[in-house]
Amino acid sequence: MKHRSRSYLLSLCVALGALRSEPAAKPEETKPELPKTGVNLARPASGWINVEVVGNRFVLSFFDAEKKPVAADRPGGVVRYVYTARENKPPAPLARSDDGLKLVTPARVRPPHVFRVYIVLRGERPEDADESYNFRYPG
Repeated sequence: MKHRSRSYLLSLCVALGALRSEPAAKPEETKPELPKTGVNLARPASGWINVEVVGNRFVLSFFDAEKKPVAADRPGGVVRYVYTARENKPPAPLARSDDGLKLVTPARVRPPHVFRVYIVLRGERPEDADESYNFRYPG
């Protein structure tokens, strides 16, 4: 009899523990992240740009300080890319994409996509300061 009462008591404790109300888990807020591909660069004022070779063109995407995508705030610029063991091309112009969200170059960047990159982003007005970057691609 003692054996039965112990097992009854044990099962009752387990059942009561299961009924106990636990605070509901809060859904985790997903923080925006910068792309995992390409090279992410901090901008001087605030925000980020992501530079990636997609197909045979450079694509620059813009992000605010919270890493949320934003429209390109520069009308264009130039990209110069220097291969280590190959004939180098003249700088490629950057222009807004059709949707205005990104800056892109013409399709002329041939593989292998390993080079030193120099970018100058022009301001909207002549008195706006240019932004310039240089880095190794891929990072």
